[in-house]
Amino acid sequence: MKKLFHLTTSLGVGGAEYFLYNLCNSDLKKKYECTVITLKSGGLYEQRIKNAGVKVLSLNMKRGSLSITSLIKYYSICKKLKPDIIQGWMYHGNFFAFIYKLFFLKKIPILWNIRATLYDVNKERLNTRIIIYILKYFSSFFDL
Repeated sequence: MKKLFHLTTSLGVGGAEYFLYNLCNSDLKKKYECTVITLKSGGLYEQRIKNAGVKVLSLNMKRGSLSITSLIKYYSICKKLKPDIIQGWMYHGNFFAFIYKLFFLKKIPILWNIRATLYDVNKERLNTRIIIYILKYFSSFFDL
């Protein structure tokens, strides 16, 4: 069975989180061994996704802080579980999907997914704006 990672910021209340929960609770589980990796722990959908039989792991990051500890934890999770496909969710999840390519230089499908309307990039937090521009520049690195 192929291993599918979903990378997302958190599993709080929101449309993207709800869609991810529905996907994890679907027939997709018959075809893929799904793992959800969150940057921040907790949230409404965390336990629901676990109850659906999907593994949820967290990097336990604090808002707005990318630490060496979180990168090492992410690296060790990826090295141990060896995903076959990575699906990024929203800007920060997509950024971590991109980091996977930098860490491992493997040719696995990297998919990105943005479920939001960006009205004005200048109204986003500075860290988010930086990630948006990095993703824009490196968008050709993603497979879909």
